[in-house]
Amino acid sequence: MFDEDFNDDYFSGYEAKNLEESIRKHPLYLQAKNLHDVCGSITELLNGAEAEFSKRELQESGLVILSKTYAMLTIDSKLLRLVEASVLRMYAERIRISSLELKMFNRVDLQYSTLLRTELELYRAHFLDLMKETHDMSCEEDFEDDWGVIKC
Repeated sequence: MFDEDFNDDYFSGYEAKNLEESIRKHPLYLQAKNLHDVCGSITELLNGAEAEFSKRELQESGLVILSKTYAMLTIDSKLLRLVEASVLRMYAERIRISSLELKMFNRVDLQYSTLLRTELELYRAHFLDLMKETHDMSCEEDFEDDWGVIKC
């Protein structure tokens, strides 16, 4: 069923390669990669049972932000971008809370929690640029989710 609906020729190899190259050079993706790398580096510094939660939060959040940012940059639908944006915001908030927890409980040197927070703020600045572009897009159809979060 799925195979019949899937158009394998949607992008030529050249178009797909150009799309991937442009995404990997996009400032938001580059910053997502930096944020992911910082999250990974900090998790390597965390030791002990009390730090396991922080470790998992940072690993998961960094990975989700990197992959969802890539996905969002491939989408040309306002509605789908808004859905991805809501997920990205949630995981960015988890990183922000983790950075505060790292600082509050002295899990790592202050410079690392500060670096994490700085990288997150840089990501947010690029994210806001993409959201301006997204809000300027027209909707394909009227839509409002059951929670009232996404309205198009």
